[in-house]
Amino acid sequence: MHNNKFRDFINFRDFGGYKTKDGRVIKSGLVFRSASPGFMNEEEFQELKNMNFYTIFDLRSESEIKIHPYPDIEGTIKLQNSGVVSKNGESIDFSPAGMRRTGSAGYEQLRKLQGYYEDIAFGNHSFKVMFQELLQDHVPILIHCAAGKDRTGLASILFLLALGVDEETARYDYLLSNKYRKEILDETLCNIDKEKTPELYELMLMFDGVSENTFNTVIESIHAHYPTIEEFFEKEYDLDELALETLRNKYLENKE
Repeated sequence: MHNNKFRDFINFRDFGGYKTKDGRVIKSGLVFRSASPGFMNEEEFQELKNMNFYTIFDLRSESEIKIHPYPDIEGTIKLQNSGVVSKNGESIDFSPAGMRRTGSAGYEQLRKLQGYYEDIAFGNHSFKVMFQELLQDHVPILIHCAAGKDRTGLASILFLLALGVDEETARYDYLLSNKYRKEILDETLCNIDKEKTPELYELMLMFDGVSENTFNTVIESIHAHYPTIEEFFEKEYDLDELALETLRNKYLENKE
């Protein structure tokens, strides 16, 4: 659920209201996602303070934090754990110049990005920390990265799947970033011919928005490694059957 006290591009949302496969609903007011508070204006940051978060979980790297810091909030724990994971050792240039590529260079960049997203859900310590925070009732919690769409998007996919939300709903939530970043995304894509340079279009879509192909890559990679989503969470995040049920009982409720 989008919070209209924040500008759209802040991408500030409450997970409350999503239905799970067993008919329960995610409780409102406990788990939120957004872009970095460093991009909030004075009124938005005051609104953030008024929400009395227990934890703000920052998925950015140390270098990103140094460039765009934001003030501590009294009574709120600021927890930083970088969500960047790359197992194949390939360097990926996420800068505007690195993403604005065409031809063979563009397709090579897309190949590297696909490998990055194939790996990101596995051995990712930051997401393991996130689940531990949730199990310890360190809520309300705000999960963010820079734009609140990539690392935060992946964290959101995992959170929703762990609660038993179906994949189509997780896909819907992931792609909502394009709705709230529409003004930025439209400006980025307006001069790109999708038919002539599809590789550039896809790269710039990923740069200022999110691509459905990324969601598909993550989900397909999970299914390729594990026969069930429950085994994935147990092996990768120490969430066995009891832990998953505990998590669901904490964050789900029955609705008439």
